[in-house]
Amino acid sequence: MKRIAQFAALVFTLGSLAGASTIQFVGAPTGINDGSFYVLPYQVTIDGTAQLVTCIDFLDDVNFGDVWQANLLTTTQAAASGFFGAAGTLGAYKRTAWLSAQTYSNTDQQIGLQHAIWNVFSSVSSTPATLSYAAAADSAAASGYANFDFSRFRFIQQVGAVAGGTGTKQTFVFQASPNSPLFGPTPTAANAPEPDTLGLIGTGLVLLGLGRRRLISYSI
Repeated sequence: MKRIAQFAALVFTLGSLAGASTIQFVGAPTGINDGSFYVLPYQVTIDGTAQLVTCIDFLDDVNFGDVWQANLLTTTQAAASGFFGAAGTLGAYKRTAWLSAQTYSNTDQQIGLQHAIWNVFSSVSSTPATLSYAAAADSAAASGYANFDFSRFRFIQQVGAVAGGTGTKQTFVFQASPNSPLFGPTPTAANAPEPDTLGLIGTGLVLLGLGRRRLISYSI
């Protein structure tokens, strides 16, 4: 049985290598932090195309300017990858995708939403906003995420990494922007990213001059 599982993991890895993308971490466009860590949104390039993303992985690390190879996995593929071990269930990945599509109107909500996302696979502090987003996610899950389309979400997961929290690159999730060349046709209006974060991309350029620094820590 162990050999079968190892063979299956090898097939998954070899199959995904062919479609691997080159990821470069650009920065945290808003520069908002929770006192220790930068929070969403983040900016990367995927094969040279700029994309806003959400970090779902509190345990690992990435630095400004880092480049690595990653697979762009659907929600179902990510859940089957074994990246977060026993916690890597389809329900957990659906929850992170759903939360990543939620909006915020102030800094407290921005931080609370990020904590709610990190709490799916890890355990970080919970603010009142975090608990509010978590409760909303519970309700959405109970309804089967009615009218929510997961098809446009992709998880950026490092090639060859089968277990998170061991020094691998952080895992991100994103929903393709309208007219994105990354994959497929233009998303429907109901499934398109919220415009309030898209306008923040430009501010991320300021961070390029700050040198190599950890994503999750704003202090040197």
